[in-house]
Amino acid sequence: MTIDRPLLASWRQELPAATQGRFHEAVRRIVEAKQRRGRVVVVTGSGPNIHEGVTTLIAELMRVGLVDGVATSSAVVAHEMGGTLDQVKRCSGQSPRPPPRQRGGDHRIRGRAHAGDS
Repeated sequence: MTIDRPLLASWRQELPAATQGRFHEAVRRIVEAKQRRGRVVVVTGSGPNIHEGVTTLIAELMRVGLVDGVATSSAVVAHEMGGTLDQVKRCSGQSPRPPPRQRGGDHRIRGRAHAGDS
């Protein structure tokens, strides 16, 4: 694939200065994370903030190894991302910590003993 750098430069120039700054900061953080072998996750919700075109871009960023995962709702996976990803990476939703120890015995709530009670 050939990168059309003049086209990208023209798009970048059309962005407001504040948006350009945020974009460069995001790129810097992603590069730093990857250089230290960290992971990059896209966190997004459903609704008008993500559309099929964006999910295709996210899938491509995953394919080339820039994005390691997506944290989102099941609605996004089912509707917007359906068919975009060859493989959906799912987590179990369980804590990596061991479960708390079970206590044996009676767990009923009892009233407090008052003076004079026997």
